[in-house]
Amino acid sequence: MAVRLANKALQDIYGKTIYNSDHPRAKKVEFYGSTVKIYLSETEKIQIKGDTVKGFYLADKNRNFQLAEAVCEGSVITLHCDSIKTPVAVRYAWSKYPDANVFNEAGLPLLPFRTDSWNW
Repeated sequence: MAVRLANKALQDIYGKTIYNSDHPRAKKVEFYGSTVKIYLSETEKIQIKGDTVKGFYLADKNRNFQLAEAVCEGSVITLHCDSIKTPVAVRYAWSKYPDANVFNEAGLPLLPFRTDSWNW
């Protein structure tokens, strides 16, 4: 952790270019019919801790969220869910105790995010 914080200080305060000093973030999310593509920043290659990608949910226009299946290639994650034919929202690690396992090369976890602004 100390190395990560030192790298962050070198980057933010002293203007040095330090790769992987930040957590990966969802930079762009694109909806393509029944699939969703998520483009991440702060990583070139995603690392998954475990056998399958966990933590992604898709929702339809009725705010029905279902666990999504994910495939990772480089810094792009593609999602789909058989029970959500036309997704309109994505959430990742969006709970009190998320079961999420996406990291960058430096071992920093993908930050939780959501694309919707629905209030319950």
